[in-house]
Amino acid sequence: MNRQKRTQELFREVNERIHCIVGPEAREAGEHVEYLCECGSLDCMETVKLATYQYEAVRACAGLLVLAPAHQHEATGRVLAHGLAYALLESVPNESADPPQPPSARGADHVYPQ
Repeated sequence: MNRQKRTQELFREVNERIHCIVGPEAREAGEHVEYLCECGSLDCMETVKLATYQYEAVRACAGLLVLAPAHQHEATGRVLAHGLAYALLESVPNESADPPQPPSARGADHVYPQ
């Protein structure tokens, strides 16, 4: 696995911990939280502000990354959506990469508010 992919996974893990620390009350209220950009650049210190339900929707799809809007060029993958606040990127698996992990149990049975 290359350095960029490892860094993306690390930032994704940190974001999962941030999401857990936020607590169930904030998640139920759909509060906005600052998550790390998952572009994979070691120098990136950008954050992305998402409602907790938006973050959960991203995590429910294995292989999706959330990036700062201007960072989609720094990551390899297909841009699915972009806007002023964030970009969604579908990570392109390389042949030497580990298989994608299934979404967490939280994402599988959680109902997302509209």
